[in-house]
Formats: sequence, structure tokens, C-alpha cells
Amino acid sequence: MSTTFLDRANWMSHLNLNTKILASYIPASHDSSCYPTDNVFEMFKNNWVGAVTQLASYTSQLNVGVRYFDMRVKMHKNQLTMHHSDYYYDAFTDVLGQIVRFADEHRGEFIFMDIDFPTDDPNVANGILQQIEEKIAPSRIATAHLNADGTFNRNVTWRDLGGKQFLITWALNDTKGRNWLSYVNNFRISPFDNFNLKTPDGILSYLKNAMLMWSKDRIFIAQVINTPYHSFESYDSPANCDARAETQFNNWIMSHGKGSKLNVIMRDFVNAGYNAKVIDYIIRLNNFASDPTITLRTPIHQEDWIRLRTDGGQYVSLGRDNLLTLVGTYDNSCKFQLRDYDYNTTKLLPYSGNLNADTINSKGNFRMLVRDNKVISVDTNQRNRLYFGIGWGPSGNNETFTGFNPENLSDGGQIYDGSRINIRSMLGASSNVFEKIVKATAETIVGLNPLLGSSLVKAMFQSSGNHLFLTVTYDASGKAYINAASPGTSFATTFILEKVS
Repeated sequence: MSTTFLDRANWMSHLNLNTKILASYIPASHDSSCYPTDNVFEMFKNNWVGAVTQLASYTSQLNVGVRYFDMRVKMHKNQLTMHHSDYYYDAFTDVLGQIVRFADEHRGEFIFMDIDFPTDDPNVANGILQQIEEKIAPSRIATAHLNADGTFNRNVTWRDLGGKQFLITWALNDTKGRNWLSYVNNFRISPFDNFNLKTPDGILSYLKNAMLMWSKDRIFIAQVINTPYHSFESYDSPANCDARAETQFNNWIMSHGKGSKLNVIMRDFVNAGYNAKVIDYIIRLNNFASDPTITLRTPIHQEDWIRLRTDGGQYVSLGRDNLLTLVGTYDNSCKFQLRDYDYNTTKLLPYSGNLNADTINSKGNFRMLVRDNKVISVDTNQRNRLYFGIGWGPSGNNETFTGFNPENLSDGGQIYDGSRINIRSMLGASSNVFEKIVKATAETIVGLNPLLGSSLVKAMFQSSGNHLFLTVTYDASGKAYINAASPGTSFATTFILEKVS
């Protein structure tokens, strides 16, 4: 008994290094820095909806397979800060820290940093170089992809990079004496029309024509995005625009096979569940010298103790306030026992595979014990946050959960140590109570997740099939909480389940 999946965090370490970079296929994130942070929640709340294009940090984006970053830097309050227009996110140095930590832990991966900034301010340019060189040793930054005149070496292979992990380009046509730096117009072509005025068909038609004209003289970025320039209405938010176009966009990407003129493929919301399949597809188009998949062999049983880790490397923990939160390093507060209603210690734990399952004894259902025969529950009076303290005897729907494969909701197969999982609460699983739950919680949940906008409310009110999956949200201070909130898996948090010996 085993299961196999793509090793997204290490896929480049399996590449055939003799492959040209321009003949490779690389997932990219658009406006990579525009993800939820505590400052954004505090400053902009719901009005901030129009300036978000990603769901999670650079670490999380790297873990799902993204290797090309669209990085926009501006001076804000005397600090180099990531931005979208006049909306500000993490500090540039913090973002560099995330990238370098990942590279340190994944020595076979190559990371592209495409840095845009106001080129008329020398302090910004000099500050960017200073912070890069403080975080990254020049010996780790690639140069083989650049010709002597600064243009891109169209014949460069991954092997030619000599294990140097970082490829860096920026907006200024002046490398300031750095032989590892290049001007973006020499490094890549990234055609972009007035996409905010086009339909998805028009966007794809434009990209198709641009690809046909690409002479493979530098990197080509296909911006498969449907992002408005500015939006403060939730209907026209990047999240809603992308969700409406995702099937058409992702089908277009997956219509291209090996040898096609795709190269770097840029998407919004790369951590959204609906984009997992297309990112895997892009990665699998590459030429590999070794198998880029992982096989899991240790099945999870009922009564096993486990931890839940996010793609960003944080662990679900029972905080001192008895609410579930996230911590950076696991300890005993991160251990949970999965128990079936019938206490069967030999029973294997499968994915549910059935969104219509609505009783506590359905296949794959479990409760999460902590100690004293007490379990985790959903508090409908506190924004559907997960908390500890309900005894086994009186527990019911609010204390019952089930797992789904984020890449295949119909998968009813075995869950393993290392499996990826979306966790659904049985709260509201029966249609007769769903609407009541939604009316009680939708407003506060949307308040914590403004990027979800009105589409979330509409989905939750209109369909009892949009069940409540566990999602990480943040309060105004930036503290993480786990809520039963998301409609379906599109915005649910994916966890990696780890067995505790």
C-alpha cells in the first residue's frame, strides 16, 4: 500500500541539467508579494480587496512549485517595501529572507527574482543591491546565463549555472558593476496588453500571438492573468476575476505539451486549490533525469497521533487561550490524536471522497483529541474558530472532521504520513442547518478574508454543497487562527499530515 505525488518543493533537483533554460517550463506568480499580512489586515480591511493577487507568502509559493517571482519594491516609511500601487506589504529584506531560507534548505532549486522599482530614485536602486548582497553571497548568484554585453545567453543550460541558485534581473538599465545583474528588457520578454479591458478569450488570443513571435532569444513570460488595474469592488477583485477565468486559463495552459513555446507561466493565486493541478502540469512538462515524485508508504490509522503543517512550514498548535493557531516550530501543543467514533484502533484513515457525506459515522470522519478525552470543536459564536474543551461524550457535528485530497475531491483512498489534506468540518454538512450557520458566520469570516469578497457570501448562501473547510485567518494584530470558513477547497488551507512516533 502506497501513494505517489509530485515533489513540488524539490522538483528542480530532478531536472535533466543539460536542458536549456529556454526549453524549460517554470511556474511564476504575478505580483508575488501581494498576499495577506498583518499590516494589510489592520490598514485596509475590506477596501484592500483590489490589491491582493496571492494567498500566501514566498515560502508557501516556493513550496507549491513557483520559481519565478514578480517583485515590486518601493521606499515606504524609510524602508524598502513590497507594494502594489500604493498598497504596502512585507519589507524587501524579509522577503529576501524567506527566499534564501528556502534555497538553503533546497540546494537543487533555482530561483528567479524579477525586481521592479522606481528607477529615478538612486537610493532605491542602491538599497536593493545592498540588501541583496547582505542576504546572498555573490558566489551563489548565477552569471552563466548572461552574455558579455548583458543580453541573455539563449543556449545556457541548467548545468551551466554551476549550482548557483539565484538569477536576478531588475528594472534599471545599469547593472552598477555587478556581473550577475541584468536589465529586464535583456533578460525576458513579458508582453502585456490592456488585459483589464479584455475577456479571457481576448487575453489568450493575445498571448498566443505573442508566443508565436517569440524568437527564443530570452525568457518568455506568459502572463495568464485576469487582474484589473485597480478595484475596490469585490466582484471585480483579482480573486473573483481569477476564479471566473481559471477553468479557461488553466485548460489553455494544459493544452500545450512538451516542446511547446511556453516557458515561464505566470498565474495569480498560485496557492489556491484550483491552481494545484495546472502548476503540477507545468512542472511535469520538463525533462527530468530522475523521478520528481515521492512515494508515501506509512499509512495513517485511527488513534494515531499527528501534526498538521502548512505549505509555509508552520504547525497547527493549541494556544494558551485554547484556540488553534500556528507556530513556527512544533512542540507538544501541536500533537493531535485522530479517533473514529467507534474507537477502532486497527482502522485505516482514508480520504472521504464524498462531499455529500453528512453524518458523524461517514467514511473517513474523525475527531481530534488533545488530552483528557476532550476534543477540538468549532465555536459558532466566535467566528467559527477551532477551540479545545468538548468532552467525547457530548461531541457531535461541531467536533467531527473529515479529510479530502486537495487535488482530487473524489479520492477515497488511504491517507499517509506526508499526505496533503484539506479538512472539512461536519458543521453545516446537512443542508437543513447549513443556511443557519452561514447567516451566523459569513459576515465575520468575510471580514477576516476580504480578498474572498462577495463571491464567498454568494457561494455560501446559495449552495449547501459549498462545505466549510478549515482555513487560516488573521486578526488585526496578525495572530493566526484556524476557522471553519471556506466554501469548498478553492481557498481552503492545505495541510501536510505528519505522523508522530
